Amino acid sequence: MALEEDGMEVVTASTAREALQTYDRHWREIDLVLLDYVLTDMLGDLVFDCLMRINPYAKVLMLTGCDDRVGDRLMDIGLRGVITKPFYLDEMVTRVREELNSL
Repeated sequence: MALEEDGMEVVTASTAREALQTYDRHWREIDLVLLDYVLTDMLGDLVFDCLMRINPYAKVLMLTGCDDRVGDRLMDIGLRGVITKPFYLDEMVTRVREELNSL
């Protein structure tokens, strides 16, 4: 809701599988993916790898409450950044806006 209130169009998914199916169908229209690391059906690094297979130029920010190093390997292969939980919504919106403006 915070992103929508800032004027962004948001597409959500309840599971990693649903997210990958949605991204596969609409990747040309999606400018940025916010990806949680811990999902019910798959870990974020595997989802990230799948996103990169669909679109090697995908822009992805990972949200995580895990160890700060969780995104290190992924940063080497294209992850745009990590937003560490807990975070304030305005900080997340600002980070997303910065990433979108850098496109």
